[in-house]
Amino acid sequence: MSTNYKMLVLDLDGTLLNKNKEIEKSTINILRVLMQKGCYVIFASGRRKENIITYVNELYCDKYSNGWYVCCDGCYIYNLHGEMIHRATLLTGKIAYELCKKIKNSCNSFACYTDKFDYIYLTGINRIKSDIKSLLLRSDSSRTKRVNMTDLLKMEEIEKIVIQKKFDFSDEEYLSFCQSFNTVRMTPKRIELQHKGINKLYAIDYLRQILGVQWGDICFIGDDENDRCVFQSMCYSVAMGNAANELKALANIVTSDNNNFGVEKFIKDNILRENQNG
Repeated sequence: MSTNYKMLVLDLDGTLLNKNKEIEKSTINILRVLMQKGCYVIFASGRRKENIITYVNELYCDKYSNGWYVCCDGCYIYNLHGEMIHRATLLTGKIAYELCKKIKNSCNSFACYTDKFDYIYLTGINRIKSDIKSLLLRSDSSRTKRVNMTDLLKMEEIEKIVIQKKFDFSDEEYLSFCQSFNTVRMTPKRIELQHKGINKLYAIDYLRQILGVQWGDICFIGDDENDRCVFQSMCYSVAMGNAANELKALANIVTSDNNNFGVEKFIKDNILRENQNG
């Protein structure tokens, strides 16, 4: 195991963030020590830019000019100036429509996430429940917009399709989606689809190439199914204590959970300590 990593890539929810959705102050200090030693510290999250930027600013503050972060599970890469340096290939409305038409009878909801709104097509009782909720809350500020199936055809640049099924996805169904999409089974009844080949690993590969970093010099820390692709790569992978056992089995090492300084403990025990001993 190399301890002189040139790139440390961190998931946010369930990894760097505690249950209060905060980064521990002591962890921020440890990450800054790594950056001072020349290590690139990069956030890679399923969140959108507007939901990451607070944490980016907290880590980098005004002292650093070089840095990058990955949004929407690999769809976008931004620098510290908020400039998009890369956008991956996104899905089209035609693809969404054809898929929805094919599976609408077996799903509760079919959602298309874009940079502006989350468009959702509901079926059966879920449509009725949504109508009642809308009448009670009358929330016009939500990102979520109800659509009919034909509305999907008008959409462009879909970051992610999320399907919530009535029953568990079978392995056969899951594998059939994998043939056409980057597919993540978040729960037995929920899968997330992106353009084939687009995921966190794709974005990490893009960054490592422009930064001149080898796979063996990258360490990744994560906890959820959308991190699996990186756990199966040539990166050194660290699973949080709160990760599922299947992901822990893929990791090189397991650290404490996100509410017990898991990221900080790994860095102290396996990077900074080894560097000091060396």
